[in-house]
Amino acid sequence: MKNAKILKIIAVASVLFVVMAILPVQALTSSDETIGVPAGAMTFDELRSIISQSANKDTIENNIEYEVCVETADAWQLPPEIVEKMTKEDLNKLACLPDYFTPNQMSTEGITYNSGGQMLLDETTHVVKTIVIIDEEAYNYYASNEPWFATWEGCCAWANNILEGGDDYLEIPFGIDFQAQSQYYSYWETPDDMDYYDLLDEIDGVDPTGVGCDVIVLMTGQSGGSIVGLANRMGHHFLMNAAASGWPYYIPVANLFQHEASHLYDCSDHGYDQTYCIMSYTYQWQTRGYCTGCTTQINLNCARFD
Repeated sequence: MKNAKILKIIAVASVLFVVMAILPVQALTSSDETIGVPAGAMTFDELRSIISQSANKDTIENNIEYEVCVETADAWQLPPEIVEKMTKEDLNKLACLPDYFTPNQMSTEGITYNSGGQMLLDETTHVVKTIVIIDEEAYNYYASNEPWFATWEGCCAWANNILEGGDDYLEIPFGIDFQAQSQYYSYWETPDDMDYYDLLDEIDGVDPTGVGCDVIVLMTGQSGGSIVGLANRMGHHFLMNAAASGWPYYIPVANLFQHEASHLYDCSDHGYDQTYCIMSYTYQWQTRGYCTGCTTQINLNCARFD
């Protein structure tokens, strides 16, 4: 009988331990619960205040310090003479998600691009300085895999990887390079009563040119129903569901970024037609190429943010 009581106590303690281990993960992954502003993050309200004051970007303290070191480049087996010339920003660009980049896609003969289609470290013609906003649902999605080690800096690096993967086919052949401005990453607890149109209206009301930036991208984890991204043709900002690669959509987020970004260059949705183009709902998850019409539109407008 004594042994049975001991076993019962152990069983109850085991259940409590499992419940306690699960609760923090649920708190991080629930879209209804707030986790508070991540340490080191600038809030969207603070960002708007900075922009409204037309602050000089050179006087704002950089809130993001990516902890990327030479070991990252070593893992890519890059020659030491190239690593020595790389800046911290260059090294950060190598810390990419395997879904987007693999070592054989990176040229080791000058950090340009090769058959893999990468131009991460290349100079491009049309630089689009981008402010990235991450909402709490997107942060929760990022943190859900490793909640104990989730950091704001890591989430920003994850968002940067989405951007860098998403603009590859705008870099080649159009020379359009979206570049996240690390000092302006911000965190936004997006109101649950706002749909995607409301969210787009909210960021459309912010003009980042006062701090030398061109475009705002909201990476949300909030469900938009059947909508996974939204942008106005020839607009200045767009939003995308950064959690679309998971359930229930399983959409390549690089494709989603490229599709929405293309609207800024006057590319229209083709609907569910048979045009083999990333702007077609039929093929946008299968191809990253453009039809003749979209190629023309992007060429006409590629310099609009210069």
